[in-house]
Parts: sequence; C-alpha cells; structure tokens
Amino acid sequence: MRHIRRVLVIGAVLLATLLFTETASAVEPVRVPFDVGGVFVDSEVCAAAPWGFDVSVVDHFYGWDELFFNQDGSLAKVVAHVDYDATMSANGKTIVERDTWQVLFYPDGTLIFVGLYAHIQGPGGIVLRDAGLVVFNPDGSINYVRGPHEQLVDSVSFCPALAP
Repeated sequence: MRHIRRVLVIGAVLLATLLFTETASAVEPVRVPFDVGGVFVDSEVCAAAPWGFDVSVVDHFYGWDELFFNQDGSLAKVVAHVDYDATMSANGKTIVERDTWQVLFYPDGTLIFVGLYAHIQGPGGIVLRDAGLVVFNPDGSINYVRGPHEQLVDSVSFCPALAP
C-alpha cells in the first residue's frame, strides 16, 4: 500500500505537471514544486496475518519535478526530487520515516529510483532501510538493484515494529 500511495502521489504530480505546463522550450527544463500531505488510517498495510491491525499515518511529500525536453520539444525525461516524512502509529507504538530520493521517469516507461527510499526508525533504532539504486523495466519488472532494499525489493514489512 505504501508503494502504491507513493507512486500514485508522484504520478498525480507528474500528470498535473504535464497537463499544466505550456509547450516547453527545447533547451530549458521546467521545474514544478509539489507539497502534498495527509493524515489517514491505512487499513491495509498491516492488515494481513499475522498482524491484523490498522496504522495511523501522518505523511508529507514535498520537492519538485523537473521536466527535460529534446530539441524537438518532446519530453526526454522527468526527474522527481522527493522528500518524505511520516509518523506511523499503532498499538501504542510509533515509528518515524525520513526519506529523500529521486525518481527518473522515461517516456518508454523505464523508472529509476535512487537515494534513501525508506529510512524507518523506532525506539530501538533502524526498523527498515532501502537505499541505493533500483531500475525498473517498462513492464514493472526489476532490471537492476544496488544497495539494501528491504522493503522495495524484498517486501520486508515495518509491521513487526508496531505489533502489540
């Protein structure tokens, strides 16, 4: 759910950027800031067995998208510079996430994630960490991984840190 939410937020920002950006110069990239936050209960992320609980979340995505164009004015790539802060609570426990990463979107559908994609800490220290580089093929399959990616690639959950 967290990955889907992140991709949807970034995708919505990119779509809005593309829709509301006038025809670009062949040379100058266009930078569009974004700032999206929310308070919600995630009833899916820790719902599956053996966990079975909801997670209260306060999150904040902020940064900017840069659109780069070819000489003919067509889109060459979009680079999203993303900062993400979240506080997640359940069962009287709280964990905190502070991330910063870039996502490169190419017109062929290739995605590249680079940076600190997930850095979640609890009272006892690091709960989960994804850092480095992941390259996704246009079909969504993973092409290349460098660095630890406990959550993004290995599907490790932070739910044990919030479990009763």
